Amino acid sequence: MIAAAPLGTLQRILGVTEGRRLHDAARGLDPSRVTPVAPPRTLRVEHRFPHDELDSGRQRATLLRLADRLGLQLRADTRRPGP
Repeated sequence: MIAAAPLGTLQRILGVTEGRRLHDAARGLDPSRVTPVAPPRTLRVEHRFPHDELDSGRQRATLLRLADRLGLQLRADTRRPGP
């Protein structure tokens, strides 16, 4: 368990900076500023096939629809800077 590991041990294994970062993170300490209106770092769309889909044409068509949906989400997000 990382939270129980001594700081010195983590620093010997990972280096001083990364050892400190992991030690703090394992204890719930995060010095990052909180920006309540920041856009999400990731966006996601998904599709679950009802069964294994082996038809490459259907796979491609589904991938294109997912890319379109993701593009719509990106364009609709007014917090992101435009082109």
